[in-house]
Amino acid sequence: SSSSAMEVHCADTGTTYQLSYKIDSLPGPYAATSVLKVMPCYCILNCTDENVYISQMGSMKACKYPPYKPEGWHKDNNAMQLGGSTSVQFSTASSEWSLGSVDINEIGTTVLCVPRKACSSTDRGSSNKSGSSAGGIVLHVEVKLAGPNDRCAIVVVVWKEALPSVASMCIVNE
Repeated sequence: SSSSAMEVHCADTGTTYQLSYKIDSLPGPYAATSVLKVMPCYCILNCTDENVYISQMGSMKACKYPPYKPEGWHKDNNAMQLGGSTSVQFSTASSEWSLGSVDINEIGTTVLCVPRKACSSTDRGSSNKSGSSAGGIVLHVEVKLAGPNDRCAIVVVVWKEALPSVASMCIVNE
């Protein structure tokens, strides 16, 4: 069994498809035959209760990932011309874009505090003077190598804190 990664560019959509492939030999009398499996290199698994949006740094496009439905992620050619890489920003349906980014080509776990979306004083009975809801959403992003039965090479798992977080320090510009 052997595997590797490749890129396929689509001029029509402006997307570079990050693909991986695996070659396996069949058993028994079919040992001379090989099976080629082509799959996304990166797979995003959203383990939150709302849609997660991911945008490549330098891109104006955002991809939507519904909860608990693994889907592939591919580079945006337009962002690559601007020096884009595999660094991405995150947002949810109830938050703004993360200020920091995560390089989904680097294995590890990152914790992001994502600001909540601003709301007016009439939204949900809020009486917050600044017009924004308190705190933020804490997103955890884990980038790991896929297992042998996964249909990709790298899995990016996104989940958020179950309990509201309160920062131990806050800076407010008035």
